[in-house]
Amino acid sequence: SQLDSFITQGVDAVIISPVDADALAPAVKSVVDAGIPVITCSADVTGDQGQVWVGSENENGGEVQARYVAEQLGGEGKVAVLRGPLGAFAEQGRFAGYETALADYPNIEIVFDQTANWQREEAMSLVENLLTSGTEVDAIMCQNDAMALGALEAVKAAGKQDDIIVTGIDAIEDALDSIKAGELAATCFQDAIGQGQTAIEMAMKAINGESIERTNIPFELVTIDNVDEYYDRI
Repeated sequence: SQLDSFITQGVDAVIISPVDADALAPAVKSVVDAGIPVITCSADVTGDQGQVWVGSENENGGEVQARYVAEQLGGEGKVAVLRGPLGAFAEQGRFAGYETALADYPNIEIVFDQTANWQREEAMSLVENLLTSGTEVDAIMCQNDAMALGALEAVKAAGKQDDIIVTGIDAIEDALDSIKAGELAATCFQDAIGQGQTAIEMAMKAINGESIERTNIPFELVTIDNVDEYYDRI
């Protein structure tokens, strides 16, 4: 209804961060068909509706995270994966990145793969059950930092913080603090401010008749070696 309203108002450009990639695709197409440029920011809609996307490729984030873990494990070991809500835009992309990276490491095995729905408490519970089951785990890759911090709590409670690497994605402040304290091993910074600024720049270019194109802002690995650089950037 908001997009319909923008068409009626005759706005010059639209920036949207869609929650549902499928459901909003027809509405985005309606805006484009009305001659109004649409920039999707961070999340995208399904298919080519004439929109221009600005964001960070989730596949890239998953691959950066998985390659770091693989290198820390020396190319072999057993890994647990905690996903976001199944079917979510980021969940699908980040897992595809895991698959791409781990294809280069045949001696790394995913021994646990479940969703914790981005939730810290749910992740903690899943990992508590995993560790009490006796399953051997060398690393836990979480698709966001909230789940990583929940997983870390369970690992610490089990006294396994020196044995299991825990990593996340997003670079929220609590994750940076944990990395700085030597607990969480790593996260991946997604430049939300850069995405927003670029989306505005794209909209203004489109309004001025300049060409615009799909723009990826890569994820950046954050570890104890560079964590201090990221506090201002978030």
